Amino acid sequence: MVFCYSQNNPCPLYYYQRVEFPPEVLEMKIKKVFIVDDDPEFRRFLREFLSDQPGLKIVGEAADGKQALEKVKKINPDLVLLDIRMPGMNCFTVSRLLKQKMPDLQIIIMTIFDNPKYQVSAKDNGAFGYIVKSNSILDLMPAIRAALKNK
Repeated sequence: MVFCYSQNNPCPLYYYQRVEFPPEVLEMKIKKVFIVDDDPEFRRFLREFLSDQPGLKIVGEAADGKQALEKVKKINPDLVLLDIRMPGMNCFTVSRLLKQKMPDLQIIIMTIFDNPKYQVSAKDNGAFGYIVKSNSILDLMPAIRAALKNK
């Protein structure tokens, strides 16, 4: 069913789809997600995509590892999506330092590199998952749900 919304104008300005969510989605606790990537366009894309997902709230962003360490400790998210290559600190160092201070934090490494050595390093440094960016964005949601369920 499509509803029209417009404030004083008979010509509808905005359209939206009314979605009925199952009760388990409505009762779920909102999980806080923090995005770390040096590419502002990719951060924007992720923010917009994830903002539409039920049960998730984007609570912050960072463009490099140093910013991520400072902000994540203050915000205390449930999940960090962490780019593998950033200025300054690499993701493995950031992941290890975050997990030392916040052992319950879940981290998913995102990369364009489908490299088994990086996958091992990600796991060795505390990351829950490793996602290749070239895969469908829809592959990200099962990984996020699995990480948050594991918490």
